[in-house]
Amino acid sequence: MHWIILLIYNIVSLIAVPTLALIRWIRKGEKARLFPKLRNYPNAIWFHASSVGEINAIKALIAYSKEKLPGYQLVVSTVTTTGQQTASGIKSVTKTILFPFDYMLSLLRFVMIVKPRALIIAETEMWPNLLLVAGWFGIPVVIVNGRLTDKSVKPYSKTAILWRPLWENVNIVCAQSEADAARYLELGFEHVNNTGNLKFAIDLPDYDVEDIRSEWGFDQSDFIVAVGSSRPGEEELTANAFKSLVRQYPNLKIVVAPRHLNRLREAMEAFSGLDAARLSEGRKADILVIDSMGILNKAYAICDIAIVGGSFFDFGGHNPLEPAFYRKPVVMGPYHSSCADTVRILQENSAIRIVPGSQLVSVLDQFITGHTLRNQMGLDARMTLDQNAQSLQRNFEAIQEALHEERQVV
Repeated sequence: MHWIILLIYNIVSLIAVPTLALIRWIRKGEKARLFPKLRNYPNAIWFHASSVGEINAIKALIAYSKEKLPGYQLVVSTVTTTGQQTASGIKSVTKTILFPFDYMLSLLRFVMIVKPRALIIAETEMWPNLLLVAGWFGIPVVIVNGRLTDKSVKPYSKTAILWRPLWENVNIVCAQSEADAARYLELGFEHVNNTGNLKFAIDLPDYDVEDIRSEWGFDQSDFIVAVGSSRPGEEELTANAFKSLVRQYPNLKIVVAPRHLNRLREAMEAFSGLDAARLSEGRKADILVIDSMGILNKAYAICDIAIVGGSFFDFGGHNPLEPAFYRKPVVMGPYHSSCADTVRILQENSAIRIVPGSQLVSVLDQFITGHTLRNQMGLDARMTLDQNAQSLQRNFEAIQEALHEERQVV
């Protein structure tokens, strides 16, 4: 039954996939998805991820693998073009390609030319032909940052008789949590370990807070709110909150980092009538707008409260882990679909506050007066990261183990 279903799957894909690729090629300019330019990459490790979120989750693992295994070349495939663009920006990566819709002919060509020593699958990217071809060529498979929800387990369970022969080609599963590990075991996977969530494996620079505050024109007694990666409408929200609170708290200061620098004029206009300045002006101001890249982490390091933008209006939210690294209480809006798992884990540890824009003033007021609350939330935020601090090393050790597996090429 398993082989019959796979045969039908491949007969359908033989017709459907080239047609789909042609349509996407015409509409979106996706060239060479099916048959990209390839060559043999000696000692290649093949990383596969779906999109930007998964690439960002394993970015540190990719860089760490290159550092520890300098003799290997890293090839990354992604399902989405935005994922490929993100992967292309990682210096450790040798080659990026678009995943060919689980198309058997393309996968066979890829494996025969590139000759990967191991296949590293991010999170949930279990494609039938991908696992099948890996098994045929004796390529060890590792699932890193593995994730399975209760909702996804049910359909897998119902079709397990078809999937299990493919799952046997998976050597190691590195699950994000005990709950995820239990779900993999429930489906019949072997060699499953809870290695923690790779998204939390971040290492940011240490800064001298007093020096940066002085450099930016702040007094050490100022109460600073950092607004990171702000999107349209959020600067106005911040300005209104400042107006509501500054009379009661005259030492209140704001640092805003717009997500896109081409919005600087728009961001500055939101603070019209207030004492606002661009950071590059080098003058004291109640509100500083960051106008260069690579500065946001400094703002998080010196602030008392961090507001993570892109979340008060429907932009999907941005990474709350950077302020958490600096032990800051984190506030976000209700729109955080792009970082939902991260937010959920922080919430489970009481390390983040999710509020609508209408409650931002009252929450800031609560934090400004609540020194103990701020400190505890900041400690809880960093503790959440520390609990997953070993995930990078544990996932890498699984890759090392896979590379030592005996290869029996069909």
